[in-house]
Amino acid sequence: MFDLAQWLIDGLIEGYMTGEFSRPAIVTMTANYIARGILTETDAAAIDAACTPAAPEEDMV
Repeated sequence: MFDLAQWLIDGLIEGYMTGEFSRPAIVTMTANYIARGILTETDAAAIDAACTPAAPEEDMV
């Protein structure tokens, strides 16, 4: 059976990983899906954990 929520979660994460979506875009889209009742806060936490921004590299002098 098709799982719409999981499909969206996977797409959001993949879009972030490939650089197609920025972190602010992921946050906005996730919030919209929560407002529509498609995703839950638990889903958002999983998306957030998978889309953690990389730590900035320190300049080596």
